[in-house]
Amino acid sequence: MSEELDFKVFTRRHGKYDAYKITRIPNGWNVKFLVHSGNCNPKGEPYLYDNFRQDYICYPNKLPDILELLWQYADDLTRNELQDKINEIAEWVSVCERAHPSWNDITNNYRCVLNERSKKV
Repeated sequence: MSEELDFKVFTRRHGKYDAYKITRIPNGWNVKFLVHSGNCNPKGEPYLYDNFRQDYICYPNKLPDILELLWQYADDLTRNELQDKINEIAEWVSVCERAHPSWNDITNNYRCVLNERSKKV
């Protein structure tokens, strides 16, 4: 299965869904979205999470493991079944993102700290 799939994730930063493209490749996933695009391992590292960090998207800590599991079983799925599972995962990320506390005075400072830390890496 190497067809491009939609991976739509809500972002509080933009107040809308961002449309990623994700394709299963022999050694992982290919992720396409604006700045951070390229081949990733089966867990979606590094580009999926680089995009999430750039937009301060909260995601479930088990996401890498679930993506890897889906990657392992994708050959047994039809394109529609795989897209349905990708949709479930993307909605899981969106639910997590929406559930993030929205204390602007604190979370804005947190984002500044994260930005400064990422510049040092």
